[in-house]
Amino acid sequence: MTCYRDLAKIAAFGFLLMALGGSRIYFGPMLSLEIFLKKLQLVNGSEVFELWRDISLPAFQKVYFFNLTNPYEFLQEGKKPKLQEVGPYTFRSVKNCEKKLQGVGREVGLLQRPFRSNSYTKCCHPRESSAPCT
Repeated sequence: MTCYRDLAKIAAFGFLLMALGGSRIYFGPMLSLEIFLKKLQLVNGSEVFELWRDISLPAFQKVYFFNLTNPYEFLQEGKKPKLQEVGPYTFRSVKNCEKKLQGVGREVGLLQRPFRSNSYTKCCHPRESSAPCT
């Protein structure tokens, strides 16, 4: 008798899990979208807005130059160019700008002040560059 009782409990628990899984298939996308839209709104003072405004990840720009070693043959005779790579020169970009969101409801405008000369800096990174930073 206890064997049937345990089997009935396991079966009831299994059906409950199946019902929850089935309802998750139907209600899950709506619930996930609602949470997603609520958490990722760009509103002044929100955590997402602060992360968006002040990006803490460093941005690196690599610049490659190529030297044409056979200019006469290339221009006069139409041969394939022979290029020698110079670089890459790697620069770290630090951007600080003031961004403000204003608007009502779902229509929002972005006001972004232009960069000032002291708020946008580039510095060469010798460890990242294969050529000297001069």
